[in-house]
Amino acid sequence: MKGKIAALAVVLLATPVVMTYEGVVQQRYNDPVGIPTACVGETDKEVVGFKAQFSREECVSIMGASLYAHALQLDKCISRPVSRQEAAAVLSWGYNVGTSAACGSTLVRLLNEGKPFCQELSRWTYAGGRQLPGLVRRRASERALCEGKS
Repeated sequence: MKGKIAALAVVLLATPVVMTYEGVVQQRYNDPVGIPTACVGETDKEVVGFKAQFSREECVSIMGASLYAHALQLDKCISRPVSRQEAAAVLSWGYNVGTSAACGSTLVRLLNEGKPFCQELSRWTYAGGRQLPGLVRRRASERALCEGKS
């Protein structure tokens, strides 16, 4: 089935990938490049500054709401239908890199042109000017999902 990024089934498919690679940290922390973060990779300043400690349930709720908000933003810059697996991979990646970076990327340009785009995920393994092993593993997982191999 081809459709939009902002669909419940897409959020459900993306959730295990996001939780695996972001982890659940029930307090504020700085990510590997120093960005203030909380819960499941959440960087929204309002959420991160809301309180110092979160319950697991709060973290899961925040992630679900945030994934859907990211999906709505990605829908604005993606003009072609994609499979659920492609959409879930793009959502996981867009959640991690941010929708501004995602929407301005070669990956989204190729997707919108109807050209192969999943291979572009493998290029997004750097943060703070250095390649991070966790991003290499995450992008491999997202690419496999995008290409229908997982």
